[in-house]
Amino acid sequence: MKKTICFVLIISLVYSSILQVYASDHLGSLTYWYSSSGTIYHWNATSRQIYCNNISGIGSSSFPFLTSIQYGASLWSASVNLSLSTNTTNSSSPIYFYGGDQTSVCLLDSRIDYVYGRAGVVKYYGTYEGFYTYGTTSKNCYVFSLALGAVYYIAGKTENQYKNTASHEIGHAIGWNGHGSSSNMIMYSSNSSVITLSTNDVLHIAQMY
Repeated sequence: MKKTICFVLIISLVYSSILQVYASDHLGSLTYWYSSSGTIYHWNATSRQIYCNNISGIGSSSFPFLTSIQYGASLWSASVNLSLSTNTTNSSSPIYFYGGDQTSVCLLDSRIDYVYGRAGVVKYYGTYEGFYTYGTTSKNCYVFSLALGAVYYIAGKTENQYKNTASHEIGHAIGWNGHGSSSNMIMYSSNSSVITLSTNDVLHIAQMY
C-alpha cells in the first residue's frame, strides 16, 4: 500500500512539473496560420532598420536593389505594427541585406549558403521564446537578434520581380518562416510579379506585432 501511494505521489509530482514547464513556455493561441513551417519569429521592437549593401556595381536600371528593398519595407510597414526603414550607412542594423549575384554574395559572407536558382535568401538568428497553439498543433516562436539576407541579381528580371523578391525576403526578415501555399501571396515559394500583400500574408505575421 505504501509503495502504491509513493508511486502515485511520484507520478503526480512529475505531471505537475510537466504542466509547469508547459505553462511557462506556452505563449498563448494563434488565430491564423498560413505557413508551411511550424515556426515563426518576431522582433521585440516597434521599429527596425534595414541596411542595404549593394556589392554588384550594377546600375539601378538593370538591378533596382535599393528601390526594391525600400518598396518592400514600405509595403510591410503599412500592414504590420512594425516600422521599417532603410539605410546604406549603418552596417550594424539588425536587418542586413546584400544585393548582388549569388556567387559574389556567398563568397563575401560565408554565413550565406549557395543554393542554385535562388532569387534571394534570409538567414534567421534568434532565441527560443516558447510556443503557441494553433488548433491542435504547436508552433515554435523565436525572438530575432539578426536577420541576414540577400536579393540576388539575375539578368532579365523585371522591376516587379525584384520588388516581389525583396518584399518576400523582408517578410522572412520580420518573422515569416516557411512559405504560403497560394500563388497570389508575396510569401509564396516561387518568385513572381505579385507586388501586393494578400490578406493571408498579413494575418499570419501581424499577430506577432
